[in-house]
Amino acid sequence: MASNLETRVYFAHPHDSWVRGLNENTNGLIWQYFPKYRDMTTVTEHEIKRTMGKLNHHPRKSLGFRTPHVGFFDTKDLVTVILPKLNQRDRWGRNMKK
Repeated sequence: MASNLETRVYFAHPHDSWVRGLNENTNGLIWQYFPKYRDMTTVTEHEIKRTMGKLNHHPRKSLGFRTPHVGFFDTKDLVTVILPKLNQRDRWGRNMKK
């Protein structure tokens, strides 16, 4: 995979949470919407999509306080220019009517 993408791949040790700062921060944000005591079998698809929309529009320090949505779609790469046109969704992850 790394050679196909011409990038480096890094695997963190499973018990070294300090190595996975962004991942741990994201987990904390998710717990705001789905507390640890919540039975995850009761979570609806609507709740998941709403939470994804909110998290993708939440500013991140690691992205220079831009949102992941802007960080991904604010490039001039051909893939990110075409991608929104193929599957347009609103900020809550719902399909937009054409």
